[in-house]
Amino acid sequence: MLRAIELQKAAIANGIFLLLVVLGLTFAAHAERLPVKIYTSADGLGSSFIDYLMRDSRGFMWFCTRDGLSRFDGSQFITYQIGDETSPPGVETIYEARNGVYWICTTGGLYRFNPNALSTPKVSRNGRPTLNAEFVSNWRGSLFEDSKGNTWFISSNTWLVSNGLYLMEEKEGEISFAKVELNLPSETNKDYGVTSLYEAADGSFWINTTFGLVRRLPDERVLFYPYQSALIEGVTAMILDKQDRVWLKRGLDLFVFKPEPI
Repeated sequence: MLRAIELQKAAIANGIFLLLVVLGLTFAAHAERLPVKIYTSADGLGSSFIDYLMRDSRGFMWFCTRDGLSRFDGSQFITYQIGDETSPPGVETIYEARNGVYWICTTGGLYRFNPNALSTPKVSRNGRPTLNAEFVSNWRGSLFEDSKGNTWFISSNTWLVSNGLYLMEEKEGEISFAKVELNLPSETNKDYGVTSLYEAADGSFWINTTFGLVRRLPDERVLFYPYQSALIEGVTAMILDKQDRVWLKRGLDLFVFKPEPI
């Protein structure tokens, strides 16, 4: 009898649990139905083909498109041309440094834009304003500024001279790039590309390369975690969360792990 009562109570408890799960799923499904608005070039966006986007310290959203650099203020887009009218229109990355300077990489090279020295933008023949950006180099890649103020330049285009990891320096207005050797295994050290770079709270750098994941310790020692294959299909991306866990998206797989202390 007691056994039957226990089974009945268990059945009721399981039923209540399943009901709560169903209600929870229903609520979650309902909560995920967010209003979605699709923006296109008809709204002023340079192109629906977007390589990169960034929210700056002023609250503007910047979209790097294959047909110009678009800025969104919450209500409308303004698409800028980078360079002169003969410059390629494609914009690949944008980065805001702590001093307020924007670094913009296009298919034609790297530009520097200082919004504090903004002048009235010129209007090109296609009717778009030209951003008052200074051409710096024909190198293509993205930038990262670490906690010590060093600026790193990374490039994943292995067919370019600028592929790999570099320290970018400025002296008397001139920009130079010094390659940082990671001393990877000989079969991967020559033509590796770098897709992303992050600094952890312990001072080490996590570097995602085309051949493997690299952890560069504060004393410049390097730990290399090779991939099974160098060339894959799909998006490759990496990010560190607030607990310094590494999230890595590679092909169809998503990895997350907590590194051991130095």
